[in-house]
Amino acid sequence: MKTKFKKIQVIILAMLLFLVGFAIDSNTVEAAEGAADAIIYDDLLKDDEMVLKPGQKKHMILPIRAVNSYMHSAFVSIDVKEGFPFTITNVIISEKGDGIPTYQVSNYGTTYVEFDITVRETAQIGSYPIVISVTALNQNLGEKYTLNLDMNFSISKELTPAQISLSDVSVRNAQVGNDTLMIFRLRNDGEISALNTYVSANYGTGESSTGIIPLYQTPKIKVGDLTAGKDDYMSLPIRILPTAEAGLKTVTLNLEYKDVDGEAFTISHDIFVEVSKKDNAPSIVVEDISIKGTLEPGNNVTVVATLNNYGETAAKDVTIKVDEASEGFGPSGLIKNYFTESLWIGSIKAEDKRNADIPLTISTHATGGIKTLNILISYKDDKGTTYETKATIYPDVIAPEEGEKEQVSAPTLIISNYSTDTEELRAGSIFNFTFDLTNTHSSVGAKNITVTVSQKDNIFTPTQGSNSFFIQRIAPGESSQNTLEMKVRADAMTNTYPIILTVEYEYDGIKANPVTGNVEKEKYEPELNLQAVENSRPVVDYVNVYSYDGNVVVGNPATLTFEFYNMGKSPLNNVVATVEGDFVKSDGNMYFVGTLAAGTPSFVEFDVIPNVEGMAKGTVKITFEDSNGDEIEYIKEFESMVSSPIPWDPGMEPGGVDDVFNPDVPQLKEEILPLWLFVVILVAIFVIFVPVSRKVIISIYKNKLH
Repeated sequence: MKTKFKKIQVIILAMLLFLVGFAIDSNTVEAAEGAADAIIYDDLLKDDEMVLKPGQKKHMILPIRAVNSYMHSAFVSIDVKEGFPFTITNVIISEKGDGIPTYQVSNYGTTYVEFDITVRETAQIGSYPIVISVTALNQNLGEKYTLNLDMNFSISKELTPAQISLSDVSVRNAQVGNDTLMIFRLRNDGEISALNTYVSANYGTGESSTGIIPLYQTPKIKVGDLTAGKDDYMSLPIRILPTAEAGLKTVTLNLEYKDVDGEAFTISHDIFVEVSKKDNAPSIVVEDISIKGTLEPGNNVTVVATLNNYGETAAKDVTIKVDEASEGFGPSGLIKNYFTESLWIGSIKAEDKRNADIPLTISTHATGGIKTLNILISYKDDKGTTYETKATIYPDVIAPEEGEKEQVSAPTLIISNYSTDTEELRAGSIFNFTFDLTNTHSSVGAKNITVTVSQKDNIFTPTQGSNSFFIQRIAPGESSQNTLEMKVRADAMTNTYPIILTVEYEYDGIKANPVTGNVEKEKYEPELNLQAVENSRPVVDYVNVYSYDGNVVVGNPATLTFEFYNMGKSPLNNVVATVEGDFVKSDGNMYFVGTLAAGTPSFVEFDVIPNVEGMAKGTVKITFEDSNGDEIEYIKEFESMVSSPIPWDPGMEPGGVDDVFNPDVPQLKEEILPLWLFVVILVAIFVIFVPVSRKVIISIYKNKLH
């Protein structure tokens, strides 16, 4: 009996559970037929999809799905709070994410919400939640209902404000009383646009007047909008008053602009104008300046400056260098990639221009952003007076974010300085080559360093031993000075020759190649330039002054001869001989010898006129050009005895020794006796003398006998 009662209880409980389950299922089906319960993301969103960047314009496509029921007659809206730094437009529901609107949200497949989001440049770091609302029509009740989906955007980086820089300043021929142009370039080096930009110039008034006045009427000149990285050249006509004093004048440029939020800003820049008196001095102006190369850490770049001489005479000994006191110079910016104090440009003629290259390196530890570099130019006039000017450039270095940098970076070794112990590297000479190898890294040391010095033409070679040497270690920020004795090839011509230094090294924390297992060394190959000077060795010998009649007389032409030898290893070009001192050349001022090959002699002969009597002293000056086109002089002194001229006196007696210009013609003497009478007398003397002489001799003999 009890068992039967229990079975009845079980049956009743089962029926109740069935009825409850049926009621629940009925309600669920009824709800599903009328409206969806929720909307959800149908796929995971990538993290970077929710990160916005200032100034960005982005089209968003969000995959969604309705829960338990289709959403019919649906439309979407997005609520953005006031003050948020972005706007959302063009919000639609699409079936395939292709921009074609639809009006339902599926609960089986994926439906998409699409919209455009525009972020202002001035957006600040922060989290910005929005609500996506989908409104649909309940099919059973015919009523609208709304389901919400939360989304959270974030901004993790802010743009740098607008920074309008001034560069490429040029004021040509700024002389007292002249009209000229003040040329400059404005550039927005920031990341936020400078809108509605105006520029005005303050030339000073009263006692602070610069003596410069504008030749334009409007007080403010409209530049327009300067977006990030955009530049604009300006040219302002000005007049330097006749009453202006020479010297450095300061003109202040005032710049006014607004950002996208309408906030107004004002900045000022100074332009320095070197006003000079009207004279024949050279005047170099940096007409253009630019950078070649990618401004990323570790890269080599070249600053190219166009130097124009607007003066009246040539600018000589022009040099250019980067100002090492510049804000952008150093480990966090740019460093030198040349190894002398300055770079020699040479001469620039009046109204001529020349490009000057300055090799630089972006430091491996450079930080990103705008760097300020001052470029210094020095030159001289004909009298040796030194002039200086400068220009400024603003390179924008591109550097990785802190989180993107590797834990251990390879140090950069550079040749920070090099020199020779002799100023002139003449062919065949020996010199000491000294250079400083510097580790620019702030925390990582370089080790196992091998340095090889080479010159492809063997113009410079080590005097002994190998051309390679070893350095054990260079600590961070330290330098190692090294000296190598070298010799200049005997037949080197005057020129600049490159020396290659191949530097291979390891560093602290270096890892082996995972494939080969070997440690791959870093390599650095700077090219240095040394100036060799050929050994000309001209010789003048056997200088002689003579006359064909054997007597060198003052004021009369004589012949000067000498032998000229080229005992060097290079030819001498455009050889010219002149004479100075107590002699002058009789015809013209010079004697052209021509080109003299290495190791050959030349016999030179031309007429001269001595100007003094007695021991006359003269100088033979040989001028020639070496293989580099430089003019060289060689001087040889000589002396010769010069006679005074023989005077003529009309009162001298005929036949006198001094009457050399009117000699007497010899006269034959007249006969004392006629010839016949002379013969008769001789015969008579003979006839008388013979008998008388005989008689005298006989008488003398007889007397001796007795």
